[in-house]
Amino acid sequence: MIDHLEFFKKNLVPNLIIMAGEEQYPADMIVKEYKRRIEADSTTVIWADEYENLIGKVVEKLGAGIMRRNVVWVKGLERVKGYKKVLRDLVKSVRGFKGCAISVSDSVEEFKDLEGQGVLLINMRPLTEDEFKKWLKKHLPWIASRPELMGILEDSFKGMHLSEIYLEIKKLKLFSETPARESLNLLWHQPTTKVYELANYILSKDIEGAFRVLDNLKEQGENPINIVSFLMREVERLVYIKLGKNLPKYQYARLKKYQNWISNGEISLALEKLKRADFDLKGKIRGESQWSYLKVLVKDLVKLLGKIPYEDSRP
Repeated sequence: MIDHLEFFKKNLVPNLIIMAGEEQYPADMIVKEYKRRIEADSTTVIWADEYENLIGKVVEKLGAGIMRRNVVWVKGLERVKGYKKVLRDLVKSVRGFKGCAISVSDSVEEFKDLEGQGVLLINMRPLTEDEFKKWLKKHLPWIASRPELMGILEDSFKGMHLSEIYLEIKKLKLFSETPARESLNLLWHQPTTKVYELANYILSKDIEGAFRVLDNLKEQGENPINIVSFLMREVERLVYIKLGKNLPKYQYARLKKYQNWISNGEISLALEKLKRADFDLKGKIRGESQWSYLKVLVKDLVKLLGKIPYEDSRP
């Protein structure tokens, strides 16, 4: 099993890569590198739960790419009933093809027997402290000469996933061409709305708060499609909590108080609404209409999922 940081140091180009674990942010970089190494022309993303004959669809897309080289990236496999068996069947079916990448959220240990014969497992675990420092130095080369700022960054990013940290770093680079303590202070003390605040207001049945966050996100230039994707992941995390699956501590702490108050049926309906919204926003709805659509969606989600976490008032 090769760690995701080590992946880029290897020259191995497998027929199939499986990215498994908690930290999914580097997946897009790995697929991009995979595509470059096999000299593919394009990447086709397949959402596993959208096809009854998933394996047939993946094989069809891989077969279509034999002449022009195509990478097929399968996402959301864990939403499929009995997905571990489906994954094993999928691996057997595509071993002969080059260009298949699969993302799953379970630990890579679950699938270690699949590795070999052209199959590479990539461990998507969170970074250790030393690895995180290396990751920061790679994205902020100037930090090596400012050890006092490294400490500030480490404290500020504690508990966040790489995807969130990467967005913060992008903002940091916008503030100053010569980053210094002042730009760091500006970055972390400005009134910036984060998307997860929207989920908090929805789950705590605060429609006014949710609409206020939506307005702020719009002002910040957030993409409505990305907001829907985030909300979908939040609802999926509720599923994981109910199933007893491990989540990063900061996510679990934020969502655990709602698990007993939201039923499986309500979660299923919410996921249906979010999938429909994702489809609509990527298709027929454009521009300002996306934000109007999003407000209606949020209102529906507040009615469906919004609960007052009564245990907060208990001694």
